[in-house]
Amino acid sequence: MADIEYLVPDPLVAEEFSVTLMTIWRWDQDDAKCALGWPPKIKIGTRNYRNRSKLEAFKDNVLRRALDERDLGGVESGRTFDKVVSCRHPFAREHWLLTLENTIDIA
Repeated sequence: MADIEYLVPDPLVAEEFSVTLMTIWRWDQDDAKCALGWPPKIKIGTRNYRNRSKLEAFKDNVLRRALDERDLGGVESGRTFDKVVSCRHPFAREHWLLTLENTIDIA
């Protein structure tokens, strides 16, 4: 069975990221966001949509960059971030789930 690609309308994308539609438009113009994988809009009629799998990839990239920047800043948390897990129904409200693996330094 082929994988189905879901399209999410921009108003729901804005709600998911807790931003306005104007911010979504600004992100479309922002080269830094595009470098992180911000998905291009898909225009159908007068409405804009985003590909669900590309939105998830963007979230993962943003989270990984934030964790890398935090770790480079010298923060010693004693944890490693093993993987990022996204569990959701395509049209449900979004929740980010971060799987943490605790590490113990025995020295």
